[in-house]
Amino acid sequence: MFTDGEFVTKPLAKPAIDVDEPKIAYTHLLSDSDIGDLRGIDTTGHMFQRWIAKRSDLRVTAVGDHIFATALHAHSNRSRIDWRSDYDSLEYEPVGVPSEVRAGVLAYLRSFGLIFGAFDFAVDKSGFHWFLECNPNGQWGFIEYATGQPIAAAIAAELTRGPHHG
Repeated sequence: MFTDGEFVTKPLAKPAIDVDEPKIAYTHLLSDSDIGDLRGIDTTGHMFQRWIAKRSDLRVTAVGDHIFATALHAHSNRSRIDWRSDYDSLEYEPVGVPSEVRAGVLAYLRSFGLIFGAFDFAVDKSGFHWFLECNPNGQWGFIEYATGQPIAAAIAAELTRGPHHG
C-alpha cells in the first residue's frame, strides 16, 4: 500500500484525544518508521491519502448555488501538512475556481441532498485541484472573518427560502 510515494493519515472520528490533556490529532505525514510500526492504528478508523506537494490548500464553502473559495497559503512546516494545526501561519486569499471544480462541488451537493458543504482541496504546483473531502457541517466563520466573503448572509438567505425539495 505505501510503496509508491508519501502518504498522510488522519483519524476519521473526532480528532480530539483526551488522555492526560486534550490534544488534536492532525493530519500526519507518514515516515518509513511509521509505516514499519503501525501499533495503535486500530484505536480508530483512519483515512490514508497520497501526499500532494501543494501550492496551497483550498477551502470551498458552498451555500446553495453560491461558491466562496479561499486559498490557504501555509507559512510553517506544520500548516503545510495540515493547515488547521497553525492558523497563525496562514494567509487567506479569496480566489475563483475552475468551472469543472464549481460544477463538481454543486453536483456533490445535489447528489447528497445538501445545501451547504465545506470542501477541502489541495492545489498542486501545476494548478490541479485534488478533492480531499467535504464536511457537511464544516467551519466557515474564520474564512468570512479573514476574507470578508458574505458566507453568513448566504446561509441566512438559504434559511429564509424555506424547505428545499430535491
